[in-house]
Amino acid sequence: MVALALSLLLAGTPVPTAEPAAPDLVKLLGSEDYKVRHKAFEDLLRLGESATGALTEARSSPDPEIRLRARYLVELIKWSVPPGLAPKLGVLLYEFDKQPVAERERIAADVAFLGGKDAIPVLRKILRNDPEKSVQIAAARGLVLQPEGMEVLIQEGVPAVGLAAYDVSVLMHLGNSYLERSEYDKALEQYNRILSLEPKNPTAFYNIACTHSRQKKTKEALDALRKACEYGFNDFEWMQKDPDLDNIRSLPEFQNIVDEYKK
Repeated sequence: MVALALSLLLAGTPVPTAEPAAPDLVKLLGSEDYKVRHKAFEDLLRLGESATGALTEARSSPDPEIRLRARYLVELIKWSVPPGLAPKLGVLLYEFDKQPVAERERIAADVAFLGGKDAIPVLRKILRNDPEKSVQIAAARGLVLQPEGMEVLIQEGVPAVGLAAYDVSVLMHLGNSYLERSEYDKALEQYNRILSLEPKNPTAFYNIACTHSRQKKTKEALDALRKACEYGFNDFEWMQKDPDLDNIRSLPEFQNIVDEYKK
């Protein structure tokens, strides 16, 4: 190994350095240098559960600074807080599970508000682990605010918290979010999930038509649009100006559909 390091140095190649182990990083939590202390804190948070053993032991450290930060880090790791979100939350999640139910509901809402997309792993952990239904619902409401969060609700089987896992309104909102971001396959997946629950949902068919139109899949778009009208979609004024249908509006088949169902 020494020979290899020397050869790398002689060749002008930097010798790779190993990342500090959790126990070494824990010691740095007591550093007088803020930058050193802060970096150790973030590195331990990134290590996640693999650092829990060293941090748990450090909670009884004779150094009060190490003891305090170790206790805080254990809580952050327990609730899957990403490094970028930790400064925004402060001590919000400290001893979270010891708080009264109403306070945990409030904290879950605050995490969603402060964290945005970064709050998703934290809210997911609360949804999974908090024993109180009302707290789970508070976490679920926070997840609904993010398209990726609604995917988590579906994956986690949200009926456990009194919300329908495949609720049509949730799926529709999720599909529309994907459509707006031009993630067409994901949008179609959500709309088709709706049709598995409500096979004649006119809005789902209309949105499928919009998606295929934006993909320039003319036949699929027209077929879906016809189905939408057949099952009750009748906002023909919007159809004539919806930019999502621009790629098929000039086709005679489009006007035929409008004329047929507008009667």
